[in-house]
Amino acid sequence: MKPTPECIALLRSIAAVPDDDTPRLVFADWLDDNSTDDTDQARAEFIRLSCKMKTKLRMSPVEGKWLDANVHRLWPSVLKKFQKHKVKNFGISRSGRNVRIHTNLNPKDDYGEGHIFLHIEYWRGFARKIEYGTINPGCFTSISKELATDEPLAWHQPEFFHLPPHHGNTMRGVWVNPQMCCGKEVWDRVTGHTSVEAESEKFFEYTGKKKAPEWEQFGYEFVLGQIRKPMTSMAREGSGWPADWDADAANFDQK
Repeated sequence: MKPTPECIALLRSIAAVPDDDTPRLVFADWLDDNSTDDTDQARAEFIRLSCKMKTKLRMSPVEGKWLDANVHRLWPSVLKKFQKHKVKNFGISRSGRNVRIHTNLNPKDDYGEGHIFLHIEYWRGFARKIEYGTINPGCFTSISKELATDEPLAWHQPEFFHLPPHHGNTMRGVWVNPQMCCGKEVWDRVTGHTSVEAESEKFFEYTGKKKAPEWEQFGYEFVLGQIRKPMTSMAREGSGWPADWDADAANFDQK
């Protein structure tokens, strides 16, 4: 896929109505007519296969078998980077909708900047969510732009996300740190209800909900959203795709 105006318009139509197969099949037909490489052909194959399945909530065995055999065809930018860094062996495994990648861009560094550990969740022909392990924020900075190039509709967010509650005299909130945000570059873009800011932590304050279950639900969704937005925008910057899919893809991740 190339970020031409027509291609972008078609992808926007998919993101706007994620439960409708029609825009996806229209896009598959468009790829057939405008294909420039095997990646486009693979995407069209996967879209049509996914739209044929009766169930949309779970990945069918047929879709899973296709992914196992062909997922590498969807990642030309990622594989090109691996080739550039002479990564010969990298682990790919799948469980349901999630494809896991585990490798090192720098083989001499087990958990340094080059360590890659992430899950990609596929849904009806596209990745809809990419989760990065927060043990090493370098995972996001190392490969996110290439993933955004290959999977332009996906959200980017932390995989491990812990929200320890904070109870003050007049406020409730959660503390997060740059590592949870997948690195300082993302951290610097995190905004929202921030009442305390220090070098290594931010405090998200909310006082409107008093019941613990409501608070826990609010805290997770709100803070994760505040981190996911800058991560997604940063990943798309430099990829050639718009960084503002969010309004169009707001419901893409809800099933």
